[in-house]
Amino acid sequence: MKRIVPAVILGVLVVIAVSGCSFVRDSTSVLGAMVDDAASEAIVQRLEVALDALPGVEKATADFDAFGVSGREATVEVTAADATARQLVTIAQTVRLAFRDPKLKVSRPVATVSVAGGSQLVQSAFAMSRADLTADVTYWVRLIGILKTPLNMELTEEKGGYVRGIGSPNTAGPSAREVRDLWPRVLALADTSSAASKALDLPGLQIGGVLPQIEVLDLLADVDPALGPAVGFVSRPGIAPITNLWLSIGSAPGSITASTDWPQIVGAARLAIASGLPNLQFSYLANPDSTVSQGAVFFGPCPFGSTVQDGDTAFAAALRAAGVTLPDGSGAGRCDLR
Repeated sequence: MKRIVPAVILGVLVVIAVSGCSFVRDSTSVLGAMVDDAASEAIVQRLEVALDALPGVEKATADFDAFGVSGREATVEVTAADATARQLVTIAQTVRLAFRDPKLKVSRPVATVSVAGGSQLVQSAFAMSRADLTADVTYWVRLIGILKTPLNMELTEEKGGYVRGIGSPNTAGPSAREVRDLWPRVLALADTSSAASKALDLPGLQIGGVLPQIEVLDLLADVDPALGPAVGFVSRPGIAPITNLWLSIGSAPGSITASTDWPQIVGAARLAIASGLPNLQFSYLANPDSTVSQGAVFFGPCPFGSTVQDGDTAFAAALRAAGVTLPDGSGAGRCDLR
């Protein structure tokens, strides 16, 4: 027994020594996290004080949560109903600088600025330059002034940059004709932001990339509003712009030609072709209870081929049977994008 005890004691000492090393490492890690949390909390608190002191700010709150759903989180909410464009730029820049502080250890920073009329700036990307953020905020404010409707702007991170999306929070808004009449002013707006991609979403109009010329708005305004027309315009680098005109109609029992909207659909197809817009696609979507629920055709060649779904071939045939002359290269389905 006397020979075994020293060995046991030695083993216990080794375990204690090893556990001690682990404890030191864990303690260092915990201490480091506490230091990071304290520094982050201080930055967020200073940001709230700074925002409260800015002209145009009615109320500002800034919170740091070390145990948020996605880890450490920092959130800012600012109410600035009567702020000018310049004041909103200053508010956004103040948040950007604080959230770029290397001592702020958060996985999900978000800032929301609410302005008059229900519009909001929601920002979760802060690595852009001062010039880009100024350009984005200025463009957003001026666009609200032209369209006279609430618009939300979201700035979100994307690999290699950030994305800007501007959209209406309401289903109601200016009519297609009103937007068409205001479009020259929209096109004249300077937009120097270098966001990786830009989107504009208005009732009946969804745009990805560069803004379309007024001919696209002319088409949307000329289609019978009872058909629920909407236009999607997509422009990507290296690809010719694609215009999609789609209609939301009532039921189409058995065949699209049996729909009470069929004469208006034929008229919309003729308008679309007469517009002369390149790379134009035309489709409809009927109520889910109809036998034929959708159909699509493209006017003109598809350089990368097309995708045909149920209802597309019948739709193209029905348009031809109704006397609609489809341009050369037209066909059933949707053009593939490359």
